[in-house]
Amino acid sequence: MIRPSDLENFSQGCATTYTLNSPYSITSWDYLGFAKEDLKEEKEDRTLVNALSNAKRALHLQIDILTKTFGIMYINPKRRFDFPQKLDFCVKCGIVGPQILRKINRLRNAVEHEYYVPDINEVEDFIDITELFVAASDVILRNFPHDIEFRSPEIDLFGIPKRGVGIVIEPSQGKVIIHINDFIAEPRPNREDAEDIFREYKERSKNLRDGDPLPDLPDEVRMKYYRAISRKTKSVKIEFSVKDSPNYFEWVSFAITKRK
Repeated sequence: MIRPSDLENFSQGCATTYTLNSPYSITSWDYLGFAKEDLKEEKEDRTLVNALSNAKRALHLQIDILTKTFGIMYINPKRRFDFPQKLDFCVKCGIVGPQILRKINRLRNAVEHEYYVPDINEVEDFIDITELFVAASDVILRNFPHDIEFRSPEIDLFGIPKRGVGIVIEPSQGKVIIHINDFIAEPRPNREDAEDIFREYKERSKNLRDGDPLPDLPDEVRMKYYRAISRKTKSVKIEFSVKDSPNYFEWVSFAITKRK
């Protein structure tokens, strides 16, 4: 079983990202704008509660978009997830650290469940933290890590890696697909000198690493290797569903940190 830690020494290749549009006619930024407008009015209980309520709407909307994007509904299509469960899902996906979300949730719970009227400092703090969260998570939605490729550090004379790994995440599907391609070179069976040429090729490829300058081979040497050595690719596809946590969350979190 391959894990993200197995790619620690791999170099990152091509990456394909998506810009995901909100399915709603209003955005989290709109609600944050309403919250700031509320605070421009006279500071009284009504305006403070309204400002916090609009900031909460911004937070809830952003969390809903993120959790749907990463497939929370596929854990159990019949289940309704509450807000703390959605927050926990975001933390497991690596979207945001747990400390910030816990701080937001504490104040949110106080206002929602204890009929608490916040003071101006608490409202401003909540708006500021929510704005930071929306800005940080918007980066993920604007650069959704759809397809990221990695190359093993070992390469041959022609710069071909020993292994390539691709991570594919389809938005709102709740699954991660890992493509593993092993590039295998072998001596051709129909040439008497293939074994000797192959040993020479292996010796000259030894200790070459991705990023190293490749040997400047004369054309006749290149042709010698091409004619004596065959190549094949052994491919394996592994799929992790959101139901397969923690494997799913481990790969999603890794892809989020590695996107470009």
